[in-house]
Amino acid sequence: MTLVVKYSSEPPYLPEAVGDSLSDLGRILGITASSISHSIHRGSKQYRVIEIEEPEMWPTNDGQLWFYDEDGRVIYVD
Repeated sequence: MTLVVKYSSEPPYLPEAVGDSLSDLGRILGITASSISHSIHRGSKQYRVIEIEEPEMWPTNDGQLWFYDEDGRVIYVD
């Protein structure tokens, strides 16, 4: 999974906004995706694209775990 993160410009450089694409983050921040892309390509540390591994199981609101099987069906763990 790819995330695009905007960090604060002052120490301790904490994440301020996260999107799952350049356009998603741009919509959140009210700027264009190309502005973010240009900042990344210029070497700005304010925006970063990071790759994370998707979890194998996710909790429901009541704490029960579920996952997708090989056919894309949701399976709940007892």
